[in-house]
Amino acid sequence: MTGVDSVAQPRVLSPLERVELPPGASLDQVFARNWREVRQRIVVGPEAGASYHIMSRTAGGKRLFGAVEKEALRRLMWTMARFSGLEIHTYAVMEGQFFILARVPSHDGFVARFAGADGEERLLGHMRLLYPQAYIAALRVELADLRKRGMTDQAEALIACYLQRFCNLPVFVKELKERFSRWYNHHHGRRGMLWIERFSSVVVEDGEALRAVAVNIDSIPVRAGIVDDPKDYRWSGYGEAMGGGTAARLGLCGVVGHADRGENAWDTPATATGMSAAEVYRRALFEGGRQPTDAATTRGGNGGRAKKRAGLPSKKTAAEK
Repeated sequence: MTGVDSVAQPRVLSPLERVELPPGASLDQVFARNWREVRQRIVVGPEAGASYHIMSRTAGGKRLFGAVEKEALRRLMWTMARFSGLEIHTYAVMEGQFFILARVPSHDGFVARFAGADGEERLLGHMRLLYPQAYIAALRVELADLRKRGMTDQAEALIACYLQRFCNLPVFVKELKERFSRWYNHHHGRRGMLWIERFSSVVVEDGEALRAVAVNIDSIPVRAGIVDDPKDYRWSGYGEAMGGGTAARLGLCGVVGHADRGENAWDTPATATGMSAAEVYRRALFEGGRQPTDAATTRGGNGGRAKKRAGLPSKKTAAEK
């Protein structure tokens, strides 16, 4: 015994634990803003109630992401989606890019939950998904101080800044990429740009178009030659759903029109079809992702020969039917 009280050392967090920590923010970062500048930085979101196919890749197309990086991006995506109000149908995180199929609900409908006498407290509670308690406590003090000094308009403008971030696709993608970049650079001890500056997004109609895009995204790991069956790729919507992920299952239930049946729709057959959402989607996945036949690959350039697209093996597809 040394006579010196032992002091418990803080546990060292793993990289994946660090990515889930809310970012710290000083009071200067929170409040030292010009009101006009804050308003101008808010980007108007896209058409409400529509689904979008979102794509972004690393600068130079470099393949930088291993298992830890893919998992970190996957976790951040779900956190940002819950905060922003977006509904993720499916996704695929690859070595140098990501693909997301998401629905952007009505902004007015989403923010209605923060209306009323206790709406501000509900908003501050919702913000805990993304911000540390110290940030929220400081924000609560600042709002009270503004109102005490008769600056009600400024207080309401501050609240509006947060409300405008909900159901806003450009803001969702921007913050997802920025937060992941900070984590990635810290984790790897690097500096500089990680992503190509812009991202691509395409409006996707409901029904067959939505299902086709979802199938295309979940088939990417197979076409890339990483796995033989899309269920075996853990950083995709279908792979996560087959692994028991509730949010991923709900997203794909929406793709096949079973969203109104709730969480149990994934495993429980529907009365009308006798098939569960999992069965319906897997059938669509194998039909939509299968390799083209020899006849289909002879109609192209290069002397009448076309390169055969990688996809789900034809024999395996036939066995699934």
